[in-house]
Amino acid sequence: MKNFRMAKYGYALILIGLIAMRHGPQIHRIILHEIQESAYLFLTYMEVYCS
Repeated sequence: MKNFRMAKYGYALILIGLIAMRHGPQIHRIILHEIQESAYLFLTYMEVYCS
């Protein structure tokens, strides 16, 4: 069940990435920053949740 949740998160990141590439470098930089923030929070959450 945990894998399914992670897969959904991965698909969301890929989708955001594809949208960003279509809209040029400016929005891509903004979204990339958002993804890095989200990924950091997500990994922190997973560490706390899984341990």
